[in-house]
Amino acid sequence: MEEKKYKKLNRDSKAVIVKHVYTRTIDGCEVMLDMKNHIFHRLNNSGTVIFNMIKKKNKISDISSFLTNEYKIDRKKAEKDTIEFVAQLKDKGILRYV
Repeated sequence: MEEKKYKKLNRDSKAVIVKHVYTRTIDGCEVMLDMKNHIFHRLNNSGTVIFNMIKKKNKISDISSFLTNEYKIDRKKAEKDTIEFVAQLKDKGILRYV
């Protein structure tokens, strides 16, 4: 992924779900319905973990620290992956940065 694209998003950033997206957990995975664009999205287990932390208004750094501790992965990788994931959801119109 192109680094410049995510320049505004950093470890202190937060994101929130936009008003036209409705979410539910089904079979342990988060599903989202974008009422504006009429698109259905389903996250896998790791995406659901990150998304649930976003719903609780955690910063990128809080999410990546959790992933580092819970899954024993490198902190920089966790932070990079979290930023990319959040940016992808923003690009799809599911989240906005605050």
